[in-house]
Amino acid sequence: MQLTVCELLEAVNGSLLYGNESETFRFVSTDSRDQMTTQLFIPLVGETHDGHNYIETAIEHGAVGFLTQYTNAPTTAKFAVKVADTTKALGMLASYVLAKSRATVIGITGSVGKTTTRQFVAAVVSKLGKTIATSGNFNNHIGLPLTILKMEGDEEYVVLEMGMNHLGEISYLSNIAKPDYGIITMVGTSHIEYLGSRENILKAKLEITDGMKEKGVLLLNGDNDLLSTVKPSFQTEYFGTTNAKYPYEILSETEPAQFILDGFAYQIPICGAHNIQNASAAILLGKLLGATNEQIQAGLMEFETVGYRQKTETVGDITIIADCYNASLDSDIAALSVLSQTSGQRKVAVLGPIGELGEHLSAILEAVGHAVFAHKIDRLICVEEDACFIAKGAKEAGMDESAISCYSSKEKFISNIPALFHPDDVVLFKASRKYRFEELCEKLKQHLIQNKE
Repeated sequence: MQLTVCELLEAVNGSLLYGNESETFRFVSTDSRDQMTTQLFIPLVGETHDGHNYIETAIEHGAVGFLTQYTNAPTTAKFAVKVADTTKALGMLASYVLAKSRATVIGITGSVGKTTTRQFVAAVVSKLGKTIATSGNFNNHIGLPLTILKMEGDEEYVVLEMGMNHLGEISYLSNIAKPDYGIITMVGTSHIEYLGSRENILKAKLEITDGMKEKGVLLLNGDNDLLSTVKPSFQTEYFGTTNAKYPYEILSETEPAQFILDGFAYQIPICGAHNIQNASAAILLGKLLGATNEQIQAGLMEFETVGYRQKTETVGDITIIADCYNASLDSDIAALSVLSQTSGQRKVAVLGPIGELGEHLSAILEAVGHAVFAHKIDRLICVEEDACFIAKGAKEAGMDESAISCYSSKEKFISNIPALFHPDDVVLFKASRKYRFEELCEKLKQHLIQNKE
């Protein structure tokens, strides 16, 4: 969207260091390495870096102006605007841009499933009008404003994912976005180390209503034990199977998953009951926005997985499910459910720790182990020290010790790859993001390719 410096000053409560208020810019960047012809550069200040050191580089790459927290700024741009805090100014500018547009804003959060739901929602509403949506993991106090500031101005829908690990963070994002619709997918145990309890996690997720418009609508997962009891002041609709406005009936959980909702048979190009639940949120929203069943179905079939989220491929005689983007008790159980329903000689789960559990770590990882046994997984391979609690839980539940292997590091696992897998295995890789289990997927793939050659 094109703005004038005059509008910029109003948006960020800034003061003009030099330049003309009639000057214009189009779009924003916070990375001085970008080619940013006609753009505004916003230098962010972090714990280990200060973007102000790269203002000259940004100007060389085409930035027409910049924000700054300091008065002694380079004078080679067309304009410079001083603000109290560049990061807060980024959010203020994003809020201003959204207010200028006529787009319907949809905010999505949840302990698990928010990215998948975001993808489904964006695909569905794109059938109703021009849509911009969060990409990748741009769901925090920097990524959400940057998504908004990519708007051209004629969008009809803006789909924004909102992440957090502390109280107050979603409130900040919601007050920037001012959602017309808010969706909460799940309240689980993610970030419980910082928030202390699931009740506090619920409180944090409900902050999505803090900035919602007065006539906003809240969509909640009626199957979640905590969300199903929420009594917010906003109009509230439920998706899922319990208390849902449109309950669904699963026909098949394998790809493509098929289900009936409101008398219409839908399918999605991904497997798993949890993904049907995520899709049901998008269907409910689509119906509230006036979409037809056919429009909704067409949108659902355009869904694409993001990154290492349930990414499935067959290499040689082995099927690999890379679900390495993140982990939690709920998402681990969902991934094990998918693994249990795949066709293969053996179902093998390569599992690592879940982060940010604090004092709850052993109990939650042991619960994952119980789920491994409950889903009748043939072989469990635990990698990294804390994953031993998963093995402990599986043994306690009744899994044969001969079917369990533990490796204290990724390196030790990698060195044993040749002996661990058999033809026609289906192998799930799952752990929190910081453990980078996609590296293990790649090592297994390399081994299989080399063996084939």
